Amino acid sequence: MNGRIAGILVAAAAVALLVSGCAQAAPAAVKSPATAPITPTPTRASAPSSRVPTDCGTLVPAAVVAAAFRVHVESATVAIQRSPASYTDERAGVLTCWWSDGPVEQAAADRTVYAWVTVVPGTTREDVDNQLAGSMFGEHEPLSDASDSYSSCLPASFQWCGFVSYAPSYSIIGGIWDYGDATFESQSTAIDALASASIPAVRALPSPQPLWQPQGATLRGASDCDGILTADQIASATGWSGSHVFRADDGENASSSLRENARVGSYYCAWSSDDSHGLSASVLPGGATYATASRPADAVDVQGVGDFAYRTADTIDVIASGAWAQVSVSADVATEDILVALAKQELANVGYAG
Repeated sequence: MNGRIAGILVAAAAVALLVSGCAQAAPAAVKSPATAPITPTPTRASAPSSRVPTDCGTLVPAAVVAAAFRVHVESATVAIQRSPASYTDERAGVLTCWWSDGPVEQAAADRTVYAWVTVVPGTTREDVDNQLAGSMFGEHEPLSDASDSYSSCLPASFQWCGFVSYAPSYSIIGGIWDYGDATFESQSTAIDALASASIPAVRALPSPQPLWQPQGATLRGASDCDGILTADQIASATGWSGSHVFRADDGENASSSLRENARVGSYYCAWSSDDSHGLSASVLPGGATYATASRPADAVDVQGVGDFAYRTADTIDVIASGAWAQVSVSADVATEDILVALAKQELANVGYAG
C-alpha cells in the first residue's frame, strides 16, 4: 500500500469539436466543383483524463461489494490534499475506487471500514516487485486464482489486508483498513472478493491511451529531494541552519500509486532545520489545471515568479510551463521574500527556463 489517501478527482478533458460543412447548390447548367469532405478534427485535450477505460461499477460490481464486507459499505470519495504531488495519480490517468461505511478521513476514530482498488496504466513488473518489497507487503503470498498476483492478509496483522497484481498493460492494487471488529476471516473474504472481481476485469481491457502531455515545453520535474531543493539552497534562501529531509515521496510516504511519480516527474519532500523550522516543496509537470482549480479563496497573486503565482500566509503556488510547483514554510517564519526565493530556486532545479 502507498501512503496516498486520495479520492477520484479527474480533470475534465476538452470535448472534441466536429467541423462540418457542405457546398451550396450550383446554378442551373453550371457544374458544381468537387468538394472534399471535411474530416472532423478533435481538439487537443487541455488537461489529463483517466486512461483506464472502465468505471468503478464495472470494475467491482455492486453485488460483489454488498457481499464482500462484514458491514454495509457504499461508494466513497476522498478529498485530495492540496499539494502538486498529491495529484500525481490524476495526472497519470489512474482510476481509484473507494468504499466505506463512514467518512474515510475519520476511519480510525470512528472504527470505520474503508477499502479501495486502484488501476494503474503503464506500470512494469519492477513497480509491482517494489510494492511487494515494501513494509505493508513485506509478507505476502500468491493469489491462487490469478497469476502475477499477491495478497497480504496475515492472522497477526489482519486489520489491514491488501493485494497487488501485474498485467501487461495495467497493474491493480487494492486494500482494506478495518478499525472495527474485523476478523482474519472477514478481511480475507473481502480482499478475495475485490481481487477476484477486479483482476479479470482489468485484464480484459484494451491497452491504455498514451500518457497525456501538455502542449509545448514543460518541466522535467524531480526524482529526489535534492532535485527540488538542496540543504545549501534552503540555507541561502532562509538563513536557517542544519536543514535535513524528514519525509520524501517514497515507500509508505508515497503520494502516488506504484511509482507513477517517476513516470510524470512529480516529487514531494519535507525538511526540518536545527531551529525547528520546517518547509515542504513539490512539483507536478503537466499539473497546471489542478493548481488553478484548487486555488484557495484567500490567495493573492504574486508577480515575477513562473508564468503565474499566488500565495496564502505560508504557501506559494506557481504555474510554469504547464506545471504546478509549490513551497510551504512554517507559518511563524513564512514571509513572501522567503517563499518567493525558495519557489524561484525550485523552478530552476526542476527545469524552468523562465
